Amino acid sequence: MKVRVLSSAQSKEELLNSNSFFLHLLQHLLTIPVSVTVIEPLHLQRIIAPELEMKRRFRIYGFGVLLGLVMAWGLFLRGRNTKNYTSWTPNNRILEEIRLDSTLETSDWFWCEMKCLGFSSIEYEALINDGNVNFNNGQVKTWPRTYEVEYETEDKGTLVIVFSKTETKHFSVLAVKKQGEKVNCDC
Repeated sequence: MKVRVLSSAQSKEELLNSNSFFLHLLQHLLTIPVSVTVIEPLHLQRIIAPELEMKRRFRIYGFGVLLGLVMAWGLFLRGRNTKNYTSWTPNNRILEEIRLDSTLETSDWFWCEMKCLGFSSIEYEALINDGNVNFNNGQVKTWPRTYEVEYETEDKGTLVIVFSKTETKHFSVLAVKKQGEKVNCDC
């Protein structure tokens, strides 16, 4: 095979000989300086600095959790009434049932007791909306069920109303008390 290459450092006779040309080309390629960057494999990097790798993983994980929380807040919670999100708790379920019971009527006896204890309809509405159901003092396993609902006012003490729930899911008021005080009312 004849190859024609013009070079000032070599004569034409040397280049015509194919064996010497390829040998010369190979020698020339082997003498070219090449800069090589050695990159350590990942498994060696982890052996050298495992604490840096864990910090990096926690940063990435934390960023993902934070991004997920921001997205969930933006998609589901922003600009909405957050009180509805706790309506599944037992306390709020009982209060919701009491609020929605159309047969619950407050009698004259009830309002006489409330007035005697120093409470008004404002505290009654606050108890129905924001009261705490004390399941320990009630009877919640058998029918009729009783629920003791408490509401602590800022200046009048704690109002306690005991509700009774029948099997037909209707509520009635059994007792009205002021926690920590024994008051005898003539009602």
